[in-house]
Amino acid sequence: MNRRALALAAASLAITMSGCMGRSDTQAAAVTEVNISTLEVAADPQAAADAIYATVENCKNEKLDAAGLGSFYNISSVDTEQFLVYRTDPASKLCDLAIILPKEDKRDRIRESLQLYKEKRMAEFKDYDLFDAHKIAEGAVIYDQGDYLVMLMLPDNESAQELINAHIPQ
Repeated sequence: MNRRALALAAASLAITMSGCMGRSDTQAAAVTEVNISTLEVAADPQAAADAIYATVENCKNEKLDAAGLGSFYNISSVDTEQFLVYRTDPASKLCDLAIILPKEDKRDRIRESLQLYKEKRMAEFKDYDLFDAHKIAEGAVIYDQGDYLVMLMLPDNESAQELINAHIPQ
C-alpha cells in the first residue's frame, strides 16, 4: 500500500473516531497529523521490481539466487541482509535490476561491485548493441534508497526510479 493510501486510511479512521467520541473537526485533524507523521512504510523491493517489469516490453530476465549474485555481480550474499537481483538474457532488451540491503560495513564494497558490473555490461554490449543495450548499460544508475543500494539498468530509469520511490522509503 502506498503512502497516500495509508495517509487517507489514517485520516478516515481519525475522523470516524472523532465522530464517535464527540471530538471536533479540529481535534480530529490534530489526531490525523499525529497518525500520519508517525506512520512508517515498510520497504517492498519485490513489489517495486514487479511494478518496474510490468512496464518493460521484450525483457527476458532471470531472478538470481545467492550463487548468481556471486557469479554475475561478484557480491557475496553473506555481505547482504537482503537482495533482489535480476539479470537479462543477452538476446532480449537489457533490463537488469539490483535492490540490495547491505550489511552496514559492506555498503561501499557492494557499491563498487555494482559499478564494476555496470562497466562489464557496457563492455559486453559495446560491439553487440542489440535493442540499444550499450546505451542502456551506459545510462545505468546506482544510488542509495533509504537503507538499500539500487542499480537500475533499464530503458527508462527515470520511470523505474519513481516506482522504486513508491515501494521503498527514502
